[in-house]
Amino acid sequence: MIRGRAIEGALIVGLLAMCVVVFCFTNARAASNESAAGDVAAKVQQLEQRVAALEAEVTRLRAEVDRLKGAPVQPQVASAPTVAITEVPKDGQYPDKGNIGGTVTGVSNPADYKVVVYSMTDQWYVQPLTAHPYTDIGPDGKWGAYIFLGHRYGALLVRSTYKPADTLAALPPAGGDVIATTSAAGR
Repeated sequence: MIRGRAIEGALIVGLLAMCVVVFCFTNARAASNESAAGDVAAKVQQLEQRVAALEAEVTRLRAEVDRLKGAPVQPQVASAPTVAITEVPKDGQYPDKGNIGGTVTGVSNPADYKVVVYSMTDQWYVQPLTAHPYTDIGPDGKWGAYIFLGHRYGALLVRSTYKPADTLAALPPAGGDVIATTSAAGR
């Protein structure tokens, strides 16, 4: 029992250390980059999503430790659904293209959802094409698309019933068929 608690403690300390490193790296990067306040807010939102994903992983690891110790397994509480951009395209504009990708967490069946990607230049444009605005999510929660470049990139986690606009002045907030949103500046 003591060994199981030691393993659990080590796992939690390790994950919290990763959170601190991500937080410090993000803040240092934000401080060294003379970006607009929107960029900082987007970075904070991404960090909050990473922390939520790490908290879900801690819950999963605790259940695994309990299973290994032979203790009764506590039911896992589902974390709030998130969408994150982990592969950010470079800053650019039409007609140049690049890859964007990310992860979705907190949904029980990723096939029931889609990611809608937007690229921002003078306004938000749905990607990769207006005729094909949906990006599939793999069973592992990963998604990716080849899109036209912009200065910022947005990703919406949506129900498959969501009808995206071709262009937007601003990304929609979560609510209704929009489950979660995120954005990132081009690199």
